[in-house]
Formats: sequence, C-alpha cells, structure tokens
Amino acid sequence: MERYRQYFADTEHAMMSLFENLSFYLNILREIEVPIFISETSDIDLRTKEYKLWVTQNQKKLSLALEKEKEYFGHSVSKSTICGSILQIAFMAILQFSTNRKVPEQLQKIVNVENKVTKFCIGENIRGVPKGLIIYAGRNQYNHMDDLTFNKCTTYVFDRLADFDLPGNIKDPAFQLSHPKIVNYASNIVAILGWNDYESYIIDMFDTLKNKCE
Repeated sequence: MERYRQYFADTEHAMMSLFENLSFYLNILREIEVPIFISETSDIDLRTKEYKLWVTQNQKKLSLALEKEKEYFGHSVSKSTICGSILQIAFMAILQFSTNRKVPEQLQKIVNVENKVTKFCIGENIRGVPKGLIIYAGRNQYNHMDDLTFNKCTTYVFDRLADFDLPGNIKDPAFQLSHPKIVNYASNIVAILGWNDYESYIIDMFDTLKNKCE
C-alpha cells in the first residue's frame, strides 16, 4: 500500500499542474452565458417577429457567448492533450498497483481473467462500466487515436458509455467512436469521471484502489 501512496506523492506536482491548466479551459466554458428565447405565442409569424426583436435586444450577449464558444473550442486540442496525460498517470497507477483478479459477470465475455485488463475492473460503475475500465479505455483511445480499430475491451467501454439508458438507436456522441468530428475523447472521459480538479481526482483514485492494491 505504501508503494501506491508514494506513486501519488511522486506524481502530485505533475497532476496538480495538469489540473491547473485544465481549469483554464473549464473557466472559459463556465463564463459562457447563452440567453434563451422563450415565447408563448402560437402564431408563427408573430413568434418570428418576437424572435427577431429578442435577437436585437440580446445581440451583445449572443455575440459574447459566440466569442467565448469559439475561444473554448479553439483550445480543444490542448485541453484533450492535458486530459490524455491525466488518464495516462491514472492508468499507470492501476496497472502497477491493482491486485484485482475478479471480473464482473457482465464483463466475463470481454475481459480474460488472465489478461492485465482484469486489474482495471475496479471502482464505482458509471453507465454500467467500472471506473478503472473507463480509465483504461480512455487512455488507450488517446494513445492509439490514429488506429482505425481498438481492442475489444476499449470498444466495449465506449459502446456502453454511448448507449447507456438512451432510447431507441440514439447514442451519446461524446463517446461514439465512429463520430466523424471527434478524434480525441480524453476530455470527455475525464469529464464523465467527474475529475474537475486535483482533489476530485486523488480522492477518487484512492477510493477506486482501496483494498485493491499492493
């Protein structure tokens, strides 16, 4: 147990710096205030006139929101790179120190008990997937985003995150590997893990590895 605590101590400075940089982009997102048009008018022509007047009255706010959105998305590559580094450090903690050998029943057709992936079958479930496996899949996608295909486990995790509790054939585009406009999913993975700062990350990692490490 002392070994994994030392790992977190040794990587603390790097992780705190990464989360500090991540907060820069998250703050841009928090500053975006998009006004919402609401009308109770059923007549289409009258509602159109109301909307045009609303746009004129809110032009400054709408322009500012658009500028902030462009600024945020302009940093998307940098943000995803930072999140990829966060996932790599978390991945290595589980790879080195997890002693888990149990595979949940729903994953036994996906994860071979003799495979190192077993180490990652730990932590609270998110959309039916253990957090450790989400870290595993997110890190793999980040490290191999130039590949056209991923291993069975990585594909399974993203499919589960995209499909979970959504009606019909609707998929969450944030985790749809076939999405034409997303190359790097690392920031989406960090977001679904709930890691907005270093404190949330380190508490979560200790909780995930609790009783599952050397």
